Amino acid sequence: MGKVRCRTLKEIIGERQLPLVDFLKIDTEGNDFPVLKSLAEYLRPSFARVIHVEMTRNAEAIFKLMTDCGYAGFTVRDQSGRQLALKFQAYERGGPASFFHPVETASDCGHDVLWCGKDSIVAGHLKDLGDEFSTLSP
Repeated sequence: MGKVRCRTLKEIIGERQLPLVDFLKIDTEGNDFPVLKSLAEYLRPSFARVIHVEMTRNAEAIFKLMTDCGYAGFTVRDQSGRQLALKFQAYERGGPASFFHPVETASDCGHDVLWCGKDSIVAGHLKDLGDEFSTLSP
């Protein structure tokens, strides 16, 4: 077997001199908190606009880190298959397309969380869609 040089996300961002990242998916098999924490000065909504995190471990630590850095979280709605099918049908007829709702505490976080700037257009749009979407409940 050969050796593979590992590089951090922070190193890659600096090396490529990225001015911003529109969408970042962190999926490191339960090691998401150390990866997020290592981003340091890059972990801000003006640089990483939307971050997808699988919250399988360290949910409280991730929630605190992300909210302290100015992010708002949105998690997948916990719906039955029937409820999702009905809402998807409404979407196909031109209804809202949000399957996410805001998280207020770490315990609200589902498995998948989208993080975006708390006062960003994306957060406002997801909140509006989530509010509209909740009115379609059967």
